[in-house]
Amino acid sequence: FCLSRGLGDVYKRQVSYLLTVWHATLLGILLAGLALTILPRYLQTLYARRGFVGTLVGALYAVPQPFCSCCAAVMAPAYTRRGSSTEFALSFVVGAPMLNITTLILAFSLLPMPFALTRALAGIVLTLVVTYGVVRLAERWERRSNPRLAVPRAPRGLSAWITRWVNAYLRMFNLDTLVRNRAMDTPAALVSAWLYASARIALVLVPTLFIWSIVTAVLIQLLPTAFGNNLPSVVLAAITGTLLMISTWTEIPVALQLIQSGLTAPAATLLVVLPPVSLPCLMVLGGALRRGRLLALLGLAVIGA
Repeated sequence: FCLSRGLGDVYKRQVSYLLTVWHATLLGILLAGLALTILPRYLQTLYARRGFVGTLVGALYAVPQPFCSCCAAVMAPAYTRRGSSTEFALSFVVGAPMLNITTLILAFSLLPMPFALTRALAGIVLTLVVTYGVVRLAERWERRSNPRLAVPRAPRGLSAWITRWVNAYLRMFNLDTLVRNRAMDTPAALVSAWLYASARIALVLVPTLFIWSIVTAVLIQLLPTAFGNNLPSVVLAAITGTLLMISTWTEIPVALQLIQSGLTAPAATLLVVLPPVSLPCLMVLGGALRRGRLLALLGLAVIGA
C-alpha cells in the first residue's frame, strides 16, 4: 500500500511537471524539427572539421536540438557516414542533452540559481572541454598501442548481442532518417518537411519523456536512506547517474525532488551526470564508431566531472 501510494505521488508530480513545461516542450520540438530540416543542408561542409573547431561546431549544432544522449547517439553514425569528424560527433552527442536551449530555459526557470548555474557551466565544460580532451587522449592512446591504426574489430559475444538489441530498441529514435530523402525545393515543401519532422519527434519524445521521468523518479525514491550530503553519496550518484538512461529534461524534476528533500549535493551531481551519456548511449556509439577506449574515457570523464 505504501509503495503504491508513493508511486501515485510520483505520477502526480511528473504530470504536474509536464503541464508546467509543455510550452518549452512544444518550442523544443519545433526547434528540433527545424534543425533537422535546415541545418544539415548548410552545415554539411563543417561536419568534417577537426580539432577544437569541430568540437565547437558540434556544440553549436546541438543547441537547438533537445535530444537525450541515446537519441543523439543514434543520429551520430549518420553524420559519421557523411564524413563528420569524431570531435563533431562526440560534441553533438553530449551537447544535445546538456546545452539545448529548452533545457537551459527550464533550468533557470525552475531550479534555484546556484543549481541552474551549475547545470549551465557543466554543459559548457563537458561539451567543449571534456569531449575535446577525450578525443585527443584517445587518439594518443590508440596511436601508441597500434601505430598502424588498424580498423578495430567488431564487437563479439555478449557485447555484440547487447549492442544488437539496444540498436533495435533505439532505431525508433533515428530521427535523421525522417527528412533525409524528402524534397525541399519549394517553401511549401520545406514547411511540410519541418512540420512532419516536428510531429514525428513529438510522437517519440513526449511518451519517452513521460515514461522515463517516472522511472527515474521511482529509482530516486528507492535510493538507500544513507544517501546524504557527503562524498560517498556524491560518488554513488556520479556512477549511477552516468550509466542510467533518462529522457531529456528529466534531470530537472529529479534534482528538484532531491533539493526539496535536503539532498543538495546528490542533486547537483545528478544535474551534471544524468544528461550527457548513459550505458545504452555508450554502447550505441561503441558499436557505430568501434572505438571502445574513446567511449570508456568519455564515461570516466563524465563520472570524474
